[in-house]
Amino acid sequence: METIIPTHFVGNAARGAQLDQHYSASEAKRLLQIELPLLSKLRDVVGCTISTRQNSSQRRLLYDAERIDQIVFDLERSVYQWQFWERFRLPSYAVEQLACLSVIEAIMDPAVILLRKEAVIPRRELESLTQKIMARRQQTQVLQTAVSLRVLANGIGGKLKPWGPIYQSLTNGDLPFWLKAGGASTRHIFIDRQDWDDLGPISFDASKFATFPFKTEMNNCDMSEVLNLQPREARAIRSAGLLSTKTYKRSVRYQVDEVLELSRKWVSMTELMRRTGRSDRPIRQRLIAAKVHCMAGLWEREYAEAVSILGHIKRERQPALVG
Repeated sequence: METIIPTHFVGNAARGAQLDQHYSASEAKRLLQIELPLLSKLRDVVGCTISTRQNSSQRRLLYDAERIDQIVFDLERSVYQWQFWERFRLPSYAVEQLACLSVIEAIMDPAVILLRKEAVIPRRELESLTQKIMARRQQTQVLQTAVSLRVLANGIGGKLKPWGPIYQSLTNGDLPFWLKAGGASTRHIFIDRQDWDDLGPISFDASKFATFPFKTEMNNCDMSEVLNLQPREARAIRSAGLLSTKTYKRSVRYQVDEVLELSRKWVSMTELMRRTGRSDRPIRQRLIAAKVHCMAGLWEREYAEAVSILGHIKRERQPALVG
């Protein structure tokens, strides 16, 4: 149990004592650095007390100081999910899976989740996961048949990649790996292809974690990761309007369900290359010869998989739309 006192609490202790350990709405707004509309939403989660001044009909809302202090403390000691991307090259949904499987710890306070709009991870979990990876790495020379986890994962499509189960296998020793260049990201983790194949089909079942606050939107980086897109392909997807978007101050967001629906119907060349071990040109020639539909750089998954992986198929189609 952590015993650190929030930095702002000492300065506000005397003030809180005078108000029977409560903060006014203005004090709560200042401490949480939010505006009144969001504080109103927070009220339903943290609760509040109605105070009536003596000899006055004026009423005001008071917030429990200890509760507000804990929320501020949790926010101060946490990191954003994008910071996991910087360290491990893992998308936001991977962080959610890791938290569900207890590979890392998440702060599950509903108030903190409401303010951050995502599962909140303590800062120490960045170092904790790094240490777990460093502790499990192989000390022998990297095999020539080893491939980076980033490249191997590009062969997973049609769903969210099961990063949670993958990292669970890495950190509990079930999946041997090496580290290159001193990092701990998916680009630095190398796995023997046979060990990877021996894992067999793995998946993450989100329905087993019904109370977890999974995000319903994802950023452009995560969308590209799910669809296994190169940067120019991601731009083509946006230009073609295949996904609805929400534009915020600093980013564009996509609906997770829409991205998954697109991934189930269409496959990228990168994924086909990773799954077959073939290069772009022979796969593309085979797809075009079989008249497999292409849209904004994506190929119709059902037929593209049959052509590129199972071999050439014959069927009557309209001329391919090569984009």
